[in-house]
Amino acid sequence: MIAALLLDLDDTLYEYGPCEAAGREALATRFFERFGTPRPAFELAFAEARKSVKARCPSPSAHARLLYVHELLHRLAAGRPPALSECRELEDAYWTAYLAEGELRSGAWELLEGFRSRGGKIAIVTDLTLDVQLRKLASFNLFGHLDALVASEEVAIDKPHRAPFELAARRLGVPIESCAVIGDNLEKDGEGARALGIPFFHARTEALGVGLTLEQIMTELFRGNAWTL
Repeated sequence: MIAALLLDLDDTLYEYGPCEAAGREALATRFFERFGTPRPAFELAFAEARKSVKARCPSPSAHARLLYVHELLHRLAAGRPPALSECRELEDAYWTAYLAEGELRSGAWELLEGFRSRGGKIAIVTDLTLDVQLRKLASFNLFGHLDALVASEEVAIDKPHRAPFELAARRLGVPIESCAVIGDNLEKDGEGARALGIPFFHARTEALGVGLTLEQIMTELFRGNAWTL
């Protein structure tokens, strides 16, 4: 019997791509307004800043948009002191636009409430910094519909490492053997579940078009044969 779900957030409960595009657009606009940075120059510098952060920072801190913006300000300073006073405001512009674009997938509420109404527990297990993921949960009004949260920042390593999944199970008070993983990423969510020997449900994304919809996952869960999938 599956007593708990270890549920991914990004690109599982909502579509990541449009949100990221909206955030990037807002950031590019702010850089042009504040510093006159043309869009092509911004995109090149942003890509280089992101690559630089990921090369020198361990996961999960390497996901932080604040680090990307901070690096970007230094790269575009052209020998002048970087506008560090703008760093927080620029990051906030990104996330404000990102969250404004976000919308829970069809079937998300039914999955959350349906599973919990039957006595199950749900933890979000997600790669990124806790601060940002809490902001997303607030925007989606999910706080009252979950039992626990683990951000990979808390265990200093991203999925598929077992640490975030095991911490989530402990917070739920459920043996890891009684959990199932739901997520969009075969390498992170799927491999994490495989290494733990627990069921995995591959959530469909618009970008890839493979996997199960949240409605289909709910049907499989409630059918009671998830352990054989």
